[in-house]
Amino acid sequence: MTLKDNVLLVEDEHSWSEIYERAVRRVGFESVRAVTTFADAEQAVDSMRFAVAVVDIGLHVDDDRNVDGLRVMEKIRSVGDRTSIIVVTGRSGRDVLPIVRDAIKKYDAHDTVAKSTLVPAELRDLVTSGLREYEQGSASDRGPLFAALRGDTDQAMWDDRVLRGTAIRGGSAKLYSLVEALFAPFLPLIPGQPRGVQMADGVAAGVFWSRGTGQPIAACFGTVDRAGAAARNAQESGLLLGRYPVGKILREYPEGMIGGEQPEKHPKAENYGVVYELRDCARADFE
Repeated sequence: MTLKDNVLLVEDEHSWSEIYERAVRRVGFESVRAVTTFADAEQAVDSMRFAVAVVDIGLHVDDDRNVDGLRVMEKIRSVGDRTSIIVVTGRSGRDVLPIVRDAIKKYDAHDTVAKSTLVPAELRDLVTSGLREYEQGSASDRGPLFAALRGDTDQAMWDDRVLRGTAIRGGSAKLYSLVEALFAPFLPLIPGQPRGVQMADGVAAGVFWSRGTGQPIAACFGTVDRAGAAARNAQESGLLLGRYPVGKILREYPEGMIGGEQPEKHPKAENYGVVYELRDCARADFE
């Protein structure tokens, strides 16, 4: 079993980081990001959303006063992520209790564990329960998703503009169903410029940074004929709608359409959407 969610490991000692990674991969996670400093953790959180984070409180082996792990937790919460944070520490002394209490109360940590007593089986159990808590507590991404797609346009105007511009069949219900299914693996989205989706050649299209997968993406959606034609042209030219440099297809909805070339697999499909990897962009190019 491979879990689609991402895991962050924040630990300055390589031997401990390896222990954490073996444990989370045994749980079934494939996407694991390991970092050693607050700066690297901050960059990782900006780029991706993590279901679980294993965070060492001290991130400098020669500095007993270092508490950069708390700054990592603050960063995770500052972007609104409901990541389950598992706090680990090798510290001892009278300052440990208030630090751990602060981590639990202020940053809503899932659990804490001391390195002196940590065993891999316990960490696997903590990661599993942390994932369960994350899945149960995560709010729907529907609101933030449509906020990213709409940009500065209000809901009613956006719905009308997209439905008129794309001729998507089935009204708002079909539009929302298509968009939610198409973008689900990539949430949350950070819009590029211009913000939101734009209308061109009878399809809606836009570029975004996906914190779900940690990469830039380009997408278009509309009716099978129009959006399918745009997808086929993009595969031939490497440019979506003649403006967005794209690579491989990351997702199609309905699946298996391959740029609208195999409608016989979906004889009732009227609408179509595709997500590509976006080339020549970095995280700094997005809001």
